[in-house]
Amino acid sequence: MKNKFLLTSICTFLLFFDLHAQLSIDAVNTTYQITFDATVSNVNNGTFNGTGFSSSPSSGQLDSDAFSTTGFGTNVAFGATGDSGDPARGSSSGGVSTGGVYAFEVSSSNYGIGVQPAGSDFTPGSIILRVTNNTGSTVDRLLISYSVYFNNNGSSDKISSFEFSHNIGGNTEVNELDKNSPGANDSNGWQSTTFNTTISGISISNGSTIEFTWTGDDVSGSGSRDEVALD
Repeated sequence: MKNKFLLTSICTFLLFFDLHAQLSIDAVNTTYQITFDATVSNVNNGTFNGTGFSSSPSSGQLDSDAFSTTGFGTNVAFGATGDSGDPARGSSSGGVSTGGVYAFEVSSSNYGIGVQPAGSDFTPGSIILRVTNNTGSTVDRLLISYSVYFNNNGSSDKISSFEFSHNIGGNTEVNELDKNSPGANDSNGWQSTTFNTTISGISISNGSTIEFTWTGDDVSGSGSRDEVALD
């Protein structure tokens, strides 16, 4: 699997719907992949370049019918437009200091959705992805895979969390997918961890929409915070 999410390129998602969206899942036993490097219908228009969100996204933007944000000075609601300020900080390979949403190039030509947390941005905050079951069947199991990248360039021992939850049958945090940023800064650049989880024993009826949420917050320490990306 080529990992290009958080919230992060930043997000590659693999979703396998078994048995008998926003991202529309139209077939069971099928992989749906978001790399942020190529268009995915109702998710992004071309390579994500950090120019914001819209329900009719221009080239380089994310579809706000699929994504929303919380915890910033300016947030993007589902279906709304956010093309300036916090939702649209542009693209970068790292080393930024202004809080907001970026397209981080975590490796050559590999972009994802990312965040530079700051005092009033993403502390706490979240990136939310909506997915709709259009398979014609009830879904009772899915597999999710994604990579989290931290750029460990914070100025001190500040540690931040990055956690995954979903709202299938009620809001549920998946604790084994929690990831904290490194401590003292180093010169190793973007460092990634890939997570895989199977969510079973569920019932997602045809036509229903679910949400996946990646949440960031301060954990301990002081000083500036590391950039995080989801792919």
